[in-house]
Amino acid sequence: VAILARTNSVIKDIEFELLQRKVPIRYFNYLNQKEIEELKKGTERPATAKKIKALLYTYKSAENIVNFIENNQDQKSFVSSIHKSKGKEWDVCVIVNCMSPELVEHNNIQLDEKQAKTLTFDPNNEEDFESQNVFYVACSRPKNEIYFMLHGI
Repeated sequence: VAILARTNSVIKDIEFELLQRKVPIRYFNYLNQKEIEELKKGTERPATAKKIKALLYTYKSAENIVNFIENNQDQKSFVSSIHKSKGKEWDVCVIVNCMSPELVEHNNIQLDEKQAKTLTFDPNNEEDFESQNVFYVACSRPKNEIYFMLHGI
């Protein structure tokens, strides 16, 4: 399963939520490799320490967090950006915060103007080509199943 999102902030939020629940996926966004190496050496920066503090209730120590992440590096499921997914395919994809206007309307999803501009596109607006292209890339990644999800709305 590949979970594909448009923005890095959403990707990190999802990884944080999955880390809190100890979901076995490959983690490389919430804490990157450099931050993990710093943690192993005990030389983490304040921003990294803040990320670790948010997970201590679940893991009890930074060492446990690092061990969990490293023990799951061979997992095939992960969270990544739609842009990084170009040219790749997975059996199942979850597309986060990227929907067609028809899907929004069909499911009676109520979005304000700002949310609509961020999550979908206007097929009649040529200036919205980039958003349409991102949606196409996302929808063409799964081999078998596709799911859409809204996060933080």
